[in-house]
Amino acid sequence: MVSFTIENYMKYAPKFLEKWILMEDKEEYNISQKATHQYQDKIFKEILDNRKELLYFIKYYLENDKFKKVEEEEIENCRQKFITSNLKVKEADMIYKIKDKNVYILIEHQSKVDKNMPIRMVEYCLELGKTVCKYNKGKFPTIYPIVLYTGNRKWNIPTTIEISEQDSYDYGIQKSNYPVYSLIDINNYSNERLIKENTELSKALLFEKVKSKDVIKMLEKLNQKVLTIEERKCITKILKYSNKIRKILPSNSEYFEKIMKGDAKDMRFEETFLQALEDNFKKGIKEGIKSGEKRGEKRGEKRGVSKMIKQMIKNHISDEQIMKIAQIDEEKLKELKMV
Repeated sequence: MVSFTIENYMKYAPKFLEKWILMEDKEEYNISQKATHQYQDKIFKEILDNRKELLYFIKYYLENDKFKKVEEEEIENCRQKFITSNLKVKEADMIYKIKDKNVYILIEHQSKVDKNMPIRMVEYCLELGKTVCKYNKGKFPTIYPIVLYTGNRKWNIPTTIEISEQDSYDYGIQKSNYPVYSLIDINNYSNERLIKENTELSKALLFEKVKSKDVIKMLEKLNQKVLTIEERKCITKILKYSNKIRKILPSNSEYFEKIMKGDAKDMRFEETFLQALEDNFKKGIKEGIKSGEKRGEKRGEKRGVSKMIKQMIKNHISDEQIMKIAQIDEEKLKELKMV
């Protein structure tokens, strides 16, 4: 597990770091442009603000003994904004402190590959360290920087900052490839492990991994195990707000509202999803009829059916589910796929 201490602070001297920051600006990289209010950021921040979830994440995903004896009540949330040397306000995703210890955990959630991540994490650690020093009698903290990556593309960004021989000579810094963050890559964890774990985080990670065409199958697998109340709430929230699910169900379904309120406790997740999908299909047919009224109701209905089936095909809904919802046979489906 990578740590950032006073030795690292001295290692990345201000002049050396400044050189990298200026290069960032030249490349027009601006962290403030990051969509911090996207669904993914919200759900992971909300989950990891739960001290039980955070502790599980640190202990079992990082597989490190340093936090083995830490208890839930010892974790404090202290997310804050930092103003960097180039006067840009930058906000790290999640920052936590171990109570009564000068130890911090910094977590940055990434859904996309970012080539500037090593520099960003060093900059975050430097700014956090300087801020802590102001209120801690000049004592620099030990910081554990972590990147939680939930994208589909391969994370090919180094966890180190490479110091060239020229930089080593110019700035008096020893040439090395020192790791500056620990990486938790969602692609390194199987769906089976994430289904088995009884945590909200595992379910959020699972939905980030699964492809649209496999959503229903995955929901069926989830219903085969006993889910905790927290897991059910998390899954329902994901189904309602996930951008991936919205591609399949563009309208908010009343079924998800019922589950959120507890009005459909006995309804299985996949049944709820399929019912919402069917309702959305019928709604699309009505809209097709309405738009095709001038050319005749039958023609409008046919147009509405074809449009919705094509949308389901595009969103990778399985052939079996499409035929069931649209009440068409295999030949008709093949015909529509060819158009």
